[in-house]
Amino acid sequence: KREGGAFDIEAKPSRDLALDFLRGIAIFMMVTDHLIFTSGYSFFTLERFGVVTGAEIFVLISGVLIGHVYKLKMARIGYRAASLAMLRRAAQLYVVCVVMVLGVFLFTLIPHVDTKLATPGGMMSLKQTLDRFGYLHTAVHVLMLKCGPLRMNVIGLYVVLLGAGPVVLWFLKEKRIKSLLVMSAIGWAINLHYEARIS
Repeated sequence: KREGGAFDIEAKPSRDLALDFLRGIAIFMMVTDHLIFTSGYSFFTLERFGVVTGAEIFVLISGVLIGHVYKLKMARIGYRAASLAMLRRAAQLYVVCVVMVLGVFLFTLIPHVDTKLATPGGMMSLKQTLDRFGYLHTAVHVLMLKCGPLRMNVIGLYVVLLGAGPVVLWFLKEKRIKSLLVMSAIGWAINLHYEARIS
């Protein structure tokens, strides 16, 4: 923020800059880990925290930021308006994901361009995908974000979690923190046992 031609270091930022900085580091780690070649940076980024990768750190920090931002927004404009804003954000990201998947599909039609897709059957081109699964099955998987570039599959999870945000906001609004933690633990246990996929 500038005042009189200089930066006002006393101005209160609208976002938590420390969390934004950490998210930037997580994005760098995520991009580095998803390159098809190993670099010197990989030694510092590839699962340096146990089995946690840059993608998980990015989602975790983004969740903290979303909780912080929408908590303030809920206090300012109310639960309903804040929830609708969160759902609009999830819808925007969903549309971006679908467009990106369709864009990669179109690239596979260009001769001599070896663009592969992550499908339930593995890495395939558009023709291989349609030949094996058919148009309807492929369309359903695209719309469910289960079909697309392997390196962007975490975005589907991000969309799902963001879409579930209004439920979390309601528990926070009603101060039912213990119930929210219990539900989260149950969901984690179910996923651990059944290895369910929601995106």
